[in-house]
Amino acid sequence: MSKRIPVQAKPLSGVKATIAYWTRRLYRNSYTRNGRTQHVQGWSVKIQHAGRRQTYALRASSRPVAAQEALGLYARIIAVATGEVGAPRTGAAAIFRPRLLVRPHPPALTELAHPEFSAHFEYAGRHHYFPLGSVESVVATRLARRIQQVVQGHGIAEAHARFPRELTLAFRWTANPMAWTYFTLHTRVAPPTERKEGLAGRRQAKAWPVAVVEPDLGLRQALTACADEQAGFHCVAGFADASEALLWLARNPVALLLVNHALADVSGSGFLERLRRLVPNVPGLVYSVYDDSDQLFRSTPGGAIGYLLRRTPTDRIFEPLSGNAGDGWPSPARITQRVLGYFQQLIGSRVTEGGSLEMARLTPRELEILGLLSKGFLDKEIAHALHISAWTVHGHAKNIYEKLGVHTRTEAVVKYLQR
Repeated sequence: MSKRIPVQAKPLSGVKATIAYWTRRLYRNSYTRNGRTQHVQGWSVKIQHAGRRQTYALRASSRPVAAQEALGLYARIIAVATGEVGAPRTGAAAIFRPRLLVRPHPPALTELAHPEFSAHFEYAGRHHYFPLGSVESVVATRLARRIQQVVQGHGIAEAHARFPRELTLAFRWTANPMAWTYFTLHTRVAPPTERKEGLAGRRQAKAWPVAVVEPDLGLRQALTACADEQAGFHCVAGFADASEALLWLARNPVALLLVNHALADVSGSGFLERLRRLVPNVPGLVYSVYDDSDQLFRSTPGGAIGYLLRRTPTDRIFEPLSGNAGDGWPSPARITQRVLGYFQQLIGSRVTEGGSLEMARLTPRELEILGLLSKGFLDKEIAHALHISAWTVHGHAKNIYEKLGVHTRTEAVVKYLQR
């Protein structure tokens, strides 16, 4: 058995790499008792990284040694954030403490009688969601701590390999107008052995064959299984890279190809161009992967004459192709025609009722606060992030509840996630 060789962190540079800097940053905590200010004996330091500030109590009693300890702690935080080493077991572990929050989970996105808990980590400037599969807070907390231990000891990549993740996928149906649908999917761990053909046992008569090109193993397993469960579709293959997919697809045409926008050696659209030189008129659908729907909304490209984003349940991810698979395989032009008709029907229907209309009543600040509430932030943490008082946050939350017609934070968050 080979031993894991620890990765050495790169040396720091700049003013924060000096003992003098951290000597100036040291301070002693104090508190008031019986009208008198009492000072704590040990030294403390505040370290800020990736937009979050955390206070650490240092072990050293002398100021020079405490400054050295603070420098070492900062170096460790940077090394963890950049993926060079696993997370520290002490001190900086607080940065990676999970937040327990309630999120609606697939496939029952509309059946929210029993929403389950997820663990939310902020790590290296990104959001990571791990579904915990329980409505019991005690059980969910226990699993969240197990995930935290893996993050601290081995890094976020190892946690991704061991535990399911919650991701948002957006299908890019048309570019101009920009018409996308998006849905939430849980990755899979310890997947069964992949086969290039016949990924699932259930078959449908006259079903359209689908293939997936996705480099992430857990996501590929989840997406192929999800595609295979769609009425009128049958997932026949999943590939990790473009070259492997090209060889197989040139000999085995499919009715619909799903391609990740960010492949390792080529873009999703570039891959489709290569494939169509070998097999003209292959219907391909490029998709993007996001940490959550907030990241999707922030990342939508500019330049389009119109924007249409529609959440779909995981059992209807091909909803824009509405129609019977038995009437022949679709061409790219035919898919575009169906998709445009689907979105035009949505625009003409009463899509602004319910949650969408209620969300439209919220101010930009209220939407910003609701987005932070959905990530499990406490009122005082939202106040710190937005540079406002906790009382102001409380007032905004009260207005949000009134406008959404809810009475609790959980009900507001569920409506927000359904938008």
